[in-house]
Amino acid sequence: MTEHVLELCWDEGYVAPAHAFDTTRKSARLVERLTAGPLPGVRIVAPGPDHLAAAEDAIARLHAPGPAPEPGSEPAPAPEPAPEPAAGTLAVHVLDVGQGSALLLTHPDATVLVDTGRHDRDDVVPALRSLGVTALDLVVVTHPHADHVGQFDVVLGAFPVAEVWWNGSTSTSATFERAVDALLASDAVYEEPRAPATVTLGPLELDVLGPWPGADLGELNDASLALRIRYGAFAVVVTGDAEAAGERRMVAGGADRLRADVLVVGHHGSRTSSTAAFLDAVDPRVAVWSAGASNSYGHPHAEVLAALGARGATVLGTAVDGTVTIVTDGATYEVRSGR
Repeated sequence: MTEHVLELCWDEGYVAPAHAFDTTRKSARLVERLTAGPLPGVRIVAPGPDHLAAAEDAIARLHAPGPAPEPGSEPAPAPEPAPEPAAGTLAVHVLDVGQGSALLLTHPDATVLVDTGRHDRDDVVPALRSLGVTALDLVVVTHPHADHVGQFDVVLGAFPVAEVWWNGSTSTSATFERAVDALLASDAVYEEPRAPATVTLGPLELDVLGPWPGADLGELNDASLALRIRYGAFAVVVTGDAEAAGERRMVAGGADRLRADVLVVGHHGSRTSSTAAFLDAVDPRVAVWSAGASNSYGHPHAEVLAALGARGATVLGTAVDGTVTIVTDGATYEVRSGR
């Protein structure tokens, strides 16, 4: 039997930089789930003295006081920085993966995949290869439903992946177990980010919109890992399957953090999502829904399309338009459809 050795940072309230430890980090919550489930042979290795010393040094530097001000001087408040002009071009691809979700962002300095399509299809890896992907800096799993995490194991087997973000929810499905096997076998750094964090990845700024600390991870949809991804003055919001309660929490956390040019419509365009207050806060110019043609759920629902249209958004959908691509230089953008 193969023994999986997981080196962990016991990091409740972790404040050091994510890479302060020279090790692949896996979540203690995930390991607890695995050791209780059908994957035996997991051995947990606590961080050694070198790792702890590195963390203590990082924490000390993080909290070190700055230089003292000159006597009698008052520090001037820092001005709110304007978005810097972006260098290069970002392409945002809402992939046509049927009744599932997969969002790919490609830039010369960063490649990000948010969700990995359905478990009963094999279309994500071919789509990525057709778009020139050879490696992924970040793979995000918004939540472990099979139409979002479906091809995670295939993706990790096909490409080098530097980092994986997960919302922390678990599932009893075979699809989830395959995903966990692939994660354990990989060299990817594993994180469970929480709102209101902002993370820089190359030229991209990733604002975590949800879940917030203390969220009920058993509510898989509302605990979806939701992001606003910014590139210069351009922004796109993706919320997985977050429903009304999840959207209310995002708005309460700061409506100004939701404003975006492009919205990947929540929950495939279901009426469970896209509440009025949330759409008002995002105020998208372009909205793209991902759903299969003639699906049994009736996605996207007519009232959602009407609400988006009433706010002046240009609405596209993968079942109608194929893969939808938004290309931006960080200031302006162009929308292209695959059909």
